[in-house]
Amino acid sequence: MKSFLNFITESDTSHAFSLEKKLVDHLKQHGAMDKNSAAAGSTGGHDFHLMHSSGADKVGGVFRKTIHGETKKSISGAKLGSVAIRYHHEHGWHVSEKTKKEKPNLASEVEKSTVNGVPLFKHLNKHWGKPGPGKILPGFKADHTDMKPAHAYMKDHDVHVIHIHDRGTYRAGKSHLKDVHSTGLPALKGTGHFQVSTERSGGGQNENGTGMQVNFRAHPKSVEKSTHDIMNKEHLNSVLGNMRNKK
Repeated sequence: MKSFLNFITESDTSHAFSLEKKLVDHLKQHGAMDKNSAAAGSTGGHDFHLMHSSGADKVGGVFRKTIHGETKKSISGAKLGSVAIRYHHEHGWHVSEKTKKEKPNLASEVEKSTVNGVPLFKHLNKHWGKPGPGKILPGFKADHTDMKPAHAYMKDHDVHVIHIHDRGTYRAGKSHLKDVHSTGLPALKGTGHFQVSTERSGGGQNENGTGMQVNFRAHPKSVEKSTHDIMNKEHLNSVLGNMRNKK
């Protein structure tokens, strides 16, 4: 029998995918997304994309350029980046070299984060120490920061736009500091923090610390509603028009 927590998690995931599919269908209906593409769901692909005519990718007989997007159901509780951390008997807690290659920008932000002014991994090595089978390692929050970690996560995934269903649509990741594709969208701004927790039910660890991760989450009240929402036809056409007229 499924636990109540598992039921809630599956229900929440199903609702998020339903919203993602709704966005994808809307974009395809208005010619903003390739009609042969599908919502990514849990496949690991990009959630959606936007196409415009000034690029060099031939899609459906028209020369267009595609920019990748990410979507979130809500800013509350949204995971805007996740990095697994491990324990080594010589180096202590750290981000593995493999993870650094896969997520270089986000891994760098994790390594620069602090807890009460103390570097994250120095704090972990002091308060957690060596993990072990069945040892419970308590979760905690790192110091508040701006949204740079969220943009680092999206840079690693080649994302330029994020759509948050209860906030609207923003520039992000590779287009955070500069509106590279002339979308006319505002940049995602706000504050947040890294949260360290276990991936495992029950929190038990093995000797390598497998199961621990660092997630970045925004502070909902710090993120203002966007001036644009691509679920709105007029707003979507405005964004596509801006991209099309890019000089």
